[in-house]
Amino acid sequence: MRWSRAFFSVATRAGVACVASLVCLAGCRGAGESKGVAAAGSSKIDPPPAKTSSATVDPTDPAANASTTSSIDLPPKKAPRLVLHLVPLGDTTTETMTKTADALSSHAPLDVVVETAVAMPKSAESSEKGRYRAEKLLDLLEALPIDADGKHGKIMGVAELDIVTEKNGAKNWGILGLGAIDGRVSVISTYRMKRAFEKGGGAAEPLVRERLWKVSLHELGHTLGLDHCPVKGCIMEDGHGTVKTIDGETALCDSCAAKFTAALPKD
Repeated sequence: MRWSRAFFSVATRAGVACVASLVCLAGCRGAGESKGVAAAGSSKIDPPPAKTSSATVDPTDPAANASTTSSIDLPPKKAPRLVLHLVPLGDTTTETMTKTADALSSHAPLDVVVETAVAMPKSAESSEKGRYRAEKLLDLLEALPIDADGKHGKIMGVAELDIVTEKNGAKNWGILGLGAIDGRVSVISTYRMKRAFEKGGGAAEPLVRERLWKVSLHELGHTLGLDHCPVKGCIMEDGHGTVKTIDGETALCDSCAAKFTAALPKD
């Protein structure tokens, strides 16, 4: 399994009520990927009345008295949707989980389920205090007893602490997310989206929300088989070590949007 780095974050199992349903497929440049399309539902259909002949019939002839029932057109089968299980890592707040679920369900055709929180494992601690190895967190998520609905399910861990990986000779390179290419798991962190460690208190809330949907969609894209994209401004573009890259992204490019859509459940 290959790992791809992103340098750039409802029924629930824990009792938090929610839904996830707005969908966007490729094309909607202003909001993310594309046009919003509501999931198809089914309505009750009353069978039509039985057909009878208007001609006079012999009351003693059972065949002549039998009514003819027409067939009913059943509603189309509801298309399966990708199920994304969001797992709070450590002390990630309910507010952050809600924002993440909203961000994802507003920009992709998903059913989002918020799972019970999982403690940050000691095995994932890096050599620097307060920073956690993203690869170890992916191992943790992969081992969770979560029914990810087979080919229709993915798991994404959501952290507020700093996550790191090895890159460019640095053992603890800070990142915003990490996802398994064509795998099941990914992890994101809001730590570098918020940048509260910077002078002035960090990023404004609207900017954090913008980064949240872009980073989470990017990592989800990796689990659907999408690699980094060379097109400037595409959501799948490599962050090149700075959050400024994410701020310049607007949507999936046409090629990545087609790949994203093609990877969604079909049956």
